[in-house]
Amino acid sequence: LILLLSAGMGTGGRAAVDSAMVSGLMSRMLRSGFGYDCSLKIINSSMLFKSTDESIATVDIAAIDLFHGGCELRKAGAAPTYVRRSGKVGKAESNSLPPGILRDVAFDKATLDLKNEDILVMVSDGVTTEGDDWICNMIRAWNIGSAQQLADEIALAARRRRSDGHSDDISVMVAILKKKNKIF
Repeated sequence: LILLLSAGMGTGGRAAVDSAMVSGLMSRMLRSGFGYDCSLKIINSSMLFKSTDESIATVDIAAIDLFHGGCELRKAGAAPTYVRRSGKVGKAESNSLPPGILRDVAFDKATLDLKNEDILVMVSDGVTTEGDDWICNMIRAWNIGSAQQLADEIALAARRRRSDGHSDDISVMVAILKKKNKIF
């Protein structure tokens, strides 16, 4: 399973176009067999030469092995990814720059092992503008409900917390790992 989230820098239509271009292009390249790093370089070149104006969008990828629970995170300028494992919440942060700024760009990478009932939450930077302790608390307390319900709750809470009036920069993706029961 590959989760892909991109957030254009800024707000409004231009940021939406940049993030749609990045996520669409990355998705097509990965499905066509391009590697993550090669795809990022192509996207970076596309962003640099797209227009004379600055064009920047983050790339946030979580590749989860659904058979064994291994997870590889790749982040380029992205907001933190939150993980609840065995009831404890941690976060993976990125120090890399998003594509569209410099000629050379690379992913920050991390690997983790996920188990049954673990939760992975990816967000855009608009979710964390008012801090992120509340996100960790929500994830830690989540007991009943689907991944979609948790994503909706986080997005709603982020909109309520925003003090700058921008709600178009709030994206949340959630995966809750569930062991499939075999019935013979």
